[in-house]
Amino acid sequence: MDTTKPNGQPRRCLDVSKAEREFGFRAKMDFRTGLKNTIEWYLIHQT
Repeated sequence: MDTTKPNGQPRRCLDVSKAEREFGFRAKMDFRTGLKNTIEWYLIHQT
């Protein structure tokens, strides 16, 4: 392993302030709840 080079993908944080400023978008639920709901929907509707 070469410790002089990066190891893996750096973590990034999403900044949604531009979305709110430009067109008034603001999330109505937190990420975990939205992800949970999406997975549940997918499992019910998969073909």
